[in-house]
Amino acid sequence: MVSWSQFPPEIKRKIAENYDFMSRISLRNTCHVDRQIVDSTKIRIPRVRFGYKEDKCLICIYTGIEKFLRLEIQKFGSGVIVYKSENSPYLTDSIRNLIPCTLPLNEGLLIFKSLLAHKSIQISTMEWELESFNIDKLGKQMIKLLGNSKFSVKKLELVQGTDDFFLEYLYEICHWNEVEIVQKLEVNLSPRNINSVSAIDYKIADDWIFGKPMSYTYYFTNQIDVNSDMGKVNDYMMENESGKLHWYTHREPNNEDCSFSEDYRFEGGNVIHTRRSPCGMWINRCHGIFAKELKAIHDLEICGIGNLCPKHADPFDYWYHQNLPRRLIQEPFWNGFNQNVFLPTSSIGLDILRGKMRTDENRRMKKMTKKRNRMKYSWGFGRPNQTTSEAFKVSLEVEKRKSRFGTWFKIIFLPIFISFVFYAIFIDNFFLNK
Repeated sequence: MVSWSQFPPEIKRKIAENYDFMSRISLRNTCHVDRQIVDSTKIRIPRVRFGYKEDKCLICIYTGIEKFLRLEIQKFGSGVIVYKSENSPYLTDSIRNLIPCTLPLNEGLLIFKSLLAHKSIQISTMEWELESFNIDKLGKQMIKLLGNSKFSVKKLELVQGTDDFFLEYLYEICHWNEVEIVQKLEVNLSPRNINSVSAIDYKIADDWIFGKPMSYTYYFTNQIDVNSDMGKVNDYMMENESGKLHWYTHREPNNEDCSFSEDYRFEGGNVIHTRRSPCGMWINRCHGIFAKELKAIHDLEICGIGNLCPKHADPFDYWYHQNLPRRLIQEPFWNGFNQNVFLPTSSIGLDILRGKMRTDENRRMKKMTKKRNRMKYSWGFGRPNQTTSEAFKVSLEVEKRKSRFGTWFKIIFLPIFISFVFYAIFIDNFFLNK
């Protein structure tokens, strides 16, 4: 039988192209030749998340619909515990690794760098969620640990609450010529629904980050009053004669099987475009000087409602944005995508929303449990038969052994050692006096 080392490089390259993400990482760490083979083949990752808050670090690598690798790093004594899970956001489904003498941010950045900072790994969207406290110190530490390594990213996304000052550091750690757009994301939650049903996008004319456009997107789990919303936008644009608001778009899907197109120009120079298709409706309002530019963009789209459309959107993008609100239940700590002002104003409304999400999540988890029992775990995320509590017992046993050794050392060996030292000093003085 032919062994791996006997395969020609062309065959190895073809095999590496069909490997999943963690299999590529495994092969890349085998030897120098295999590293070169893996680096010569490209792979696209649809989305990556990195978060750091309250001395906790999160890395989430999405490889497909309902397929992701999740690592959460938390402080534990003088070291950290790394929680690793596959296709599950819950720590109870994770295995644990204890790493001594390090910090969550340092360990998280080093893992992030080793997994993703290479030209062969193309990231469609990189999402950041960072605490605003001491953002300058955080950014400098990132540049120091990442060194000359950079990420290949097409779209950068910051959840609301992440300081804009951090964008200066993103310029340093990404191949900036490959970045197409920078976006801020927020979700408006309502007890009426647990999925995203409408969205608003807008861009401010002078809002550019190192030559890249900056836009803002808000997803809603309820239908909003378009007329009222557009009225506020018009008032704003009338007050800003220079057309500070580049454009504003409302998107929502619907089931009405009709199509129409309407354009209207206001006296102040603002223009509104309305389009309806069997997939949904979008309404765009912009200053007249940007009308042709924006109309050309939307005319290229099939239905105009972007990742809210189940028919024409990228399947992964549609799945991801429909499941965004579920983070309120799945990952309550990592919920920077929403601000408290956008949550249901009453505690009753919030309880209703959480109740709906829990019911739906329990139903989903029953299906996922059956799949997980048959699932083949990725390299580095194995040991499916060892639960979180069992893994934690292993680390505790190690700590107990260390503490037992320390106790016996203090009780037996330390007194003997001290006695020996005093005895040596006494003998030495005795012979000196003679």
